Amino acid sequence: MEAFSMARSRFTAFCATLLLAVAAFPAAATTAIHLSDEDLVQSADLIVVGRCAEVRSTWVGRDLVTLATVEVRDQLKGAARSTVTVVLPGGVDTHAAVPVAVTWPGAPSMAPGEEVFLFLNELPSVADGYAVAGFSQGKLSLVEGPDGELVVRRSLGGDGNERLSSFLDRVRSLLAAGEVEQ
Repeated sequence: MEAFSMARSRFTAFCATLLLAVAAFPAAATTAIHLSDEDLVQSADLIVVGRCAEVRSTWVGRDLVTLATVEVRDQLKGAARSTVTVVLPGGVDTHAAVPVAVTWPGAPSMAPGEEVFLFLNELPSVADGYAVAGFSQGKLSLVEGPDGELVVRRSLGGDGNERLSSFLDRVRSLLAAGEVEQ
């Protein structure tokens, strides 16, 4: 009976410690301010179409992030490159003494093999790294439409699916019209 009482006491202490640890972290919320395609084109340092080749999590200072390597197949704005490193908030560290996973509601994500259209901004904290402009708004997935042609799918909803060819034409016309510096 004494062993049960001691185990119960330890369990209660553990639960109290866990509750205090959880309460010490402030609740996080994400609010997205809608950006038009014109806003995204104008604010982006780099605009590319490509395929996610790999993802891996790493620590940048005290932040756990996921680095996605994207093979560029078409570039509309920014310095020419064949690959780009996209820094996504959150990730998974299974190598730590205690495995850690960090997620951000509404954050952009990518999976190996995924075709993407990206509006990116330079991220000085990571060498040659870029962040998605407008949080998830600047990352669009490319998927096959009913007719077999690629369509653009927005991560945060929006105007439905648009043919990639039409979307590319619109972005190029915004760039060519001089509304945005290339």
